[in-house]
Amino acid sequence: MEGGDKDEDGVIRMPFHVYDKKLEDFIHEVYQTDLMNNDYLEVLEKRFPKRCNIAHFIDGANFELLTAILTFYIRQERFFDGLWGTAVQQKVFYKALLRLKQLYNQ
Repeated sequence: MEGGDKDEDGVIRMPFHVYDKKLEDFIHEVYQTDLMNNDYLEVLEKRFPKRCNIAHFIDGANFELLTAILTFYIRQERFFDGLWGTAVQQKVFYKALLRLKQLYNQ
């Protein structure tokens, strides 16, 4: 975490997460693919209740659901600071890539 301190003018900077360059590169690469699902919130809302841990559904997800889950974890970082870190700890990105490989091999 960075920020949260007062500068010489007395302005307090809001704290924010600083991520490893490899993670930031991964996120950038995903944005360049067809894995980003523009309707991800709609897909997730139709399928799950509000307080559901969607990461638990990666293993059995079809392509549409998998891309919705992946897109959620990537785009929601701006609303939930630290979400990427949580996703790394819970191996969300890793599991999503494994499932994507399974789907492509079928």
